[in-house]
Amino acid sequence: MKIIQIRDKIDDGKNIIFFQKSVYDCFNELQEDFLCVYFSEPILVKVRLINIIQELNGDDIRSLNHKTIAELKEILLKQLK
Repeated sequence: MKIIQIRDKIDDGKNIIFFQKSVYDCFNELQEDFLCVYFSEPILVKVRLINIIQELNGDDIRSLNHKTIAELKEILLKQLK
């Protein structure tokens, strides 16, 4: 997928996830205009959500560990708005 196609999908309100692709160059180009998260190694979704929430607002990891993935996604979406 080319950068122009990626930008179009993001502008349409769609999220994009790449798997088993080298996307670091795309990430570098897109991060100036969009909120982008780059992970260099695969980790469970719940752990990633907790990491992102902590990075955004510094929530205590102990309070987040007890949340479900759905609850974590809701917290993240509220923070991003």
